Amino acid sequence: SAVEEVVADEAAVEDTPPTERRQLLINLGQTDDKEKDETLLHNIVSLLKEFPGKDEVKLRIANNDRITSLNLPNLYTNYCLELGQRLAKLVGEDGINLKTID
Repeated sequence: SAVEEVVADEAAVEDTPPTERRQLLINLGQTDDKEKDETLLHNIVSLLKEFPGKDEVKLRIANNDRITSLNLPNLYTNYCLELGQRLAKLVGEDGINLKTID
């Protein structure tokens, strides 16, 4: 049936490792509440670890007029729809950017 073909196609796509390198950029705003910021960061890292993969992760933390970029060299994730939705609950949809890198 057509449904079985679609399911088979999707399974084949998911089993194929991505050939391109991707980077997940997460934008955060630093607040005056250090404990809350640390909890958010901890929650983000824990969530990313639930989706192990090959996508690089970079944080951009905005503090007033300063932006600090932070590479997470030991943390790789596999960006997917579920991860995107759960991250959006933490940082908002505008806080997530997935790009292909060379």
